[in-house]
Amino acid sequence: MLHYHSSGRRWYAESPVAAYHRNVWEFQAVLSGRIQPTGPAFGGHEEGPFLRRRTLWVFGPENVHGWTGEPDASAEIAVFHFSDVPVVMRNVLNPDGWTSVPLDDEEAALVRELSRQAAAVLQRHTLRGVLESHLIMNRLCLLVAGLAPAVDRMPGDQRAETLVVRAEHIMQTEPGGRWGIADLAARLGVSVAGLR
Repeated sequence: MLHYHSSGRRWYAESPVAAYHRNVWEFQAVLSGRIQPTGPAFGGHEEGPFLRRRTLWVFGPENVHGWTGEPDASAEIAVFHFSDVPVVMRNVLNPDGWTSVPLDDEEAALVRELSRQAAAVLQRHTLRGVLESHLIMNRLCLLVAGLAPAVDRMPGDQRAETLVVRAEHIMQTEPGGRWGIADLAARLGVSVAGLR
């Protein structure tokens, strides 16, 4: 679920965001200008080697990070905080708990549109708003998954964990079913051998 969204111009060099631990997944995009994350995973750099243009960063909830930018310059950003994302997103994170992907014009336009939608969703406290926030989260995850090569190399134990989570979800949300291995395999789109 979307817990926080913000967008617009930021002067992160003049008003940096201190590194701190968030209990949410953070997706932050720079759409114009240059910004960079700061914190332990970035060697304490406060400016310089990590400044990026047109980039989308994803941080897992255990990551400690902040933000800075190019001195004397603003940047257009969009930031989204989600309580949870699909478990497979852990596969795109590096050992320090984050990843980043470059954005082309079309991808940056998509992030702007998702940002516009997120602003509207946070105004509505309805079931529809909750579902729309899931759509925004899934679109961001798909964007990162399409650009991050690590997703396609999911280790066997993580693949198994993902299947278990999906199987548990099916059994919890569709009670009363007689869930044999063959039934679950069919619902998950895998072979019986692959599920075992």
